[in-house]
Amino acid sequence: MNFLILFIISIFTTFAAWAQVAGEVDISADSLEIEQAKGTAMFAGNVEVNHKDMTLKAEKLRVFYAKSGKTDETKKENEGVERIVAENNVVLRNTAQDITVSGTKAVYDVDPQTIVVTGNDGVLMVRGGATLKGNKLVYDMATGKADLQGAGQRVKARFSLKGVQ
Repeated sequence: MNFLILFIISIFTTFAAWAQVAGEVDISADSLEIEQAKGTAMFAGNVEVNHKDMTLKAEKLRVFYAKSGKTDETKKENEGVERIVAENNVVLRNTAQDITVSGTKAVYDVDPQTIVVTGNDGVLMVRGGATLKGNKLVYDMATGKADLQGAGQRVKARFSLKGVQ
């Protein structure tokens, strides 16, 4: 049981590290559309985000910027990222911890510091030979609480125990 708890914690520290570790973030995609008035940027087609030992791949990545004070009567100043939404074939990989999380959609909200991963075919988390599967994963970065839901199906876990035979 301790292995399962450590497995779940390590998966979510991967997400937390993604959002909180300083350093350069490289994003590549087939196209980029910026809507300054709406405070959004949309990367589309073979999106790949690299940050230290972490890689996020998806078909679409939309970044929503928080708005603050006005620079003049019509323009607002972007103050930082408010929300990030990755969609279609989402795969988050941390090579340092050998963790992969995949789903259909991942949403990171800066405030209240939550990450929600959902999947049409489920959410799959793999670390080494261990796997967890459900339909919706909610992680509260502030409290460290993780909730893997089955949404009408059972949540599944598979891992190997090493010990004396």
